[in-house]
Parts: sequence; structure tokens; C-alpha cells
Amino acid sequence: MVTTKRVKGNSAFLKTLCMNSAGLYSVACIIKDSHYCKNQITTQFTAETAPTAEFTTQPLSISQNAQTFTLLPKDSATFYYWTLNLPNGTIHSSNPLPHFTISEPGCFPVNLQVIKGNCRANTLHDICINDMFHVYIPDVFTPNHDAVNDYFNPTGNLPFKYKLQIFDRWGILQFESLEYNEGWDGTSKGIPLEEGTYLYKIQISTPEQTLINKVGSVLLMR
Repeated sequence: MVTTKRVKGNSAFLKTLCMNSAGLYSVACIIKDSHYCKNQITTQFTAETAPTAEFTTQPLSISQNAQTFTLLPKDSATFYYWTLNLPNGTIHSSNPLPHFTISEPGCFPVNLQVIKGNCRANTLHDICINDMFHVYIPDVFTPNHDAVNDYFNPTGNLPFKYKLQIFDRWGILQFESLEYNEGWDGTSKGIPLEEGTYLYKIQISTPEQTLINKVGSVLLMR
């Protein structure tokens, strides 16, 4: 970066040049009077590299059992300004090494602006949170004993510990299981329940003891 000064009459203009690479540069100053006589002065200056706004994450691969992560800028600067856009709002931080926690999988845009002296740079990248368990949860089942879709049973790469709870519309617990291969057959204590919408709550506990909750509804049809 270098700041130059241009003089015209009694006015002066300052201009900052941000160089793409560090090194030795020459700058020429041309002086011209009212008679169109001119003179040139050449000088050299050493410029530092303008900042770059690139970053990575720690850990590099983020899954739901490592929800808290750190953003690491790749270049040094005087000022950092982060913006993380999430479905439930936007988070801002001026911490050089900010920590964030995201409770759901997906890809989220992160904007980084860096300032070094009078030079600045900006970048926008997505960070992706992987759903390591790949759980499929059906939204309807038909427990009519025809051997087709008789059980409400989440499937997939299920985790270390697991609990399934089913509630009726009044919030009363109707079914609970700690075994992921034990589905709900639409009964409560052996008594068939009415058709309708029921709420489920699935608790997933990883080997690192991170607790993840999945909540939704399922339609019981006979």
C-alpha cells in the first residue's frame, strides 16, 4: 500500500494504492506550471501486500457431533468482520478467530471483510454442516397388519444411543423406545390409537455425548 498526493493549484488530493504483491515500486511526480513547463521527479517505495480475505474452518470437516467450530483467516490484517447467515438470523463478529455453533445440517454463507491499513478485501464462502447420521423419518404410516408400512420406525445410519417418544395432541406420552429397531405400531399399552397426527421426539446421543433432538409429526392412518 502507498499513499500518493496530487496537487493542483492550492488543492491537494490523496490517493491510496493497494498493491497485489509486495515489492519495490517506482512512482513519478510530474510538475507543470502555468507556462506548461514541467518537471518530473521519480522515487521508489517498498509496498506490502494487500490483504486477502480467505479462510478455513477448524475442524475442516464439520458434522453434527462437532457443531462448534472456529473460522481461521489465512492472512493477517488489522480488522476482521465476519457475517454468518443462518435460517433463524444473522450473526456478526469482529473476533479474528470466532467460534460458532450450528444445531442443524446444511450449507450456510459466511462473509469475511478484512482491513489492513487503508486496504480492504472481501470474500463470501459457504460452510457446510454434515448430517452424519443420515436418518430418514417417515411422515405417515398405516398400522393395519398388511405387512406394508405397519410401523413408524426411523431408519438410516443411526447413532450410539437413541430414544423415540410419541405424544398425542394433548402432549401425553403414548409410546417410548430405546431400541432403534423397535418401531411404533400405532398402539399404546396394546390398545390401538385413533387415526390422526402424533408428535415424535427423537433423541440421538453420539459417542462424544453430544445430544441431538429431532422433533416433528407423523400421521397415523388405518
